[in-house]
Amino acid sequence: MANSKHLFDHHKVLDILESIDCNESEDGEGDDSEIDEDFRPDELNEEEDSECDDDDVPFAKILTKLSTKNMETPVFTWVNKKFKPPDSQFTGTKVAATDNQKTDTPLGYFQRFVMEKMIENIVNQTNVYSVQKNGVSINTTSKEIEQVLGMYFYMGLVRMDGVRQYWAANTRYDPVASVMSRNRFQQILRTLHFVDNMAVSDCTKKKDRLWKLRSWLHKMRENSLKLTPSEHCSINEMMCAYRGKTTSMRQYIKGKPHPWGF
Repeated sequence: MANSKHLFDHHKVLDILESIDCNESEDGEGDDSEIDEDFRPDELNEEEDSECDDDDVPFAKILTKLSTKNMETPVFTWVNKKFKPPDSQFTGTKVAATDNQKTDTPLGYFQRFVMEKMIENIVNQTNVYSVQKNGVSINTTSKEIEQVLGMYFYMGLVRMDGVRQYWAANTRYDPVASVMSRNRFQQILRTLHFVDNMAVSDCTKKKDRLWKLRSWLHKMRENSLKLTPSEHCSINEMMCAYRGKTTSMRQYIKGKPHPWGF
């Protein structure tokens, strides 16, 4: 049966080729007026493709598939010449500026979001919490809190397995180790606070999982709304790794470098 079917398909294709070469219709008369010039074999409907078998596929469509497979892949070559950037002139609607503060440096842009009053709030709450926890104030200052934030930025650029390695002799990293001693850095981290724990009711703690950071989040949002949107702006998110079980805010996102965290 397989050989007979193959022979049948072979004769069917030969008949189609013979009719094309002779330019004859089914009646044996050549008629060019009936040729559909708008016919495009690659524009058949998906419904027709799903209903028809391989034997019913038009011969022209088979040739189209074969020719597509044999197409050469494009080859790109490097050219040693000076790069000419494309025209990036902004053509959209201009937004009126709502703030008059200039952003001359990265520090100035950072201070738009984290203002001095917010740093002072961390200083006060950290000193208060150190007294509540140890009975003695840590006596930190705004300068030290700013240094801790800057050290964390450097740690994000140069990653190590542990915090202690930034001060170790073999792996010492001066942009971090030369700013503050390791013991003082860890002491501030252990008592770092944003709100007074004694001033928050148990009801608020149960309803708001971020009650320890809520005041900071509100202030950050207010400062963000004050900024005038610009043309070149990039917004991204990242997963902060955390596998502890002390909070119900831990999430799992598949595909992240650190799937467990915040």
